[in-house]
Amino acid sequence: MRHSIFVLAIAALGFIAVAQQPEQSATPSPTPVAPQPEQPATPTPTPPPQQPEQSVTPSPTPVAPQPEQSATPTPTPVAQPEEPAAQPTPTPQRVSPQEIERLKAEIAKASNGHRAQLNGELANKLVDMADQQFVAGQSVKAHAIIQESFEHATAAHDEALHTRKKMKEVEIHLRETQRHMEVVRRTLAAEDRSALEKLEKKLADYRQDLLDAMFSPRKRAKQEQPK
Repeated sequence: MRHSIFVLAIAALGFIAVAQQPEQSATPSPTPVAPQPEQPATPTPTPPPQQPEQSVTPSPTPVAPQPEQSATPTPTPVAQPEEPAAQPTPTPQRVSPQEIERLKAEIAKASNGHRAQLNGELANKLVDMADQQFVAGQSVKAHAIIQESFEHATAAHDEALHTRKKMKEVEIHLRETQRHMEVVRRTLAAEDRSALEKLEKKLADYRQDLLDAMFSPRKRAKQEQPK
């Protein structure tokens, strides 16, 4: 009986000891994670080296072949005869009476070809003086000066042919005299033109005489003789 009481007492003491312990929250045990199998490392691909950019050359467009053409011969140019250069129309210039008197004084002292040349020069100057008189309305005086000009032209023509000197210079003076006279004639009234036109024709004959004398067959044959 004592033994039963003793057992009950020990059991009661154990119950009291259990009752006095603090309550602990039940912590769920972690679920173990299964280890993952190791995967082989994948190598990173190495980028290929970059090629230098090349300029794109456009392909030439093929040219269609042209049909062969027969060669046309180039025509040979025909030489055209050269036209003589147009001579400028001389314009009458104002001549002073002192210049006319000076030329007359030189003519009186000169001789041979030089006198012929001075007469031709004076004939040309007198036409210029006659033009001044026509412009001033002195028609009668102007015609008298024109006639005097022709007389000196005649003297120049005759002496040059006689002496056969200064023929070229005299021909040039007579040519200028003729052209000056033509210029003056175109400015005159119809009744004043006929006299000058007749003198122009005679001056042209004088010039032709001098040209024939300079280039006569006898003189040409003499120049062509071997030296």
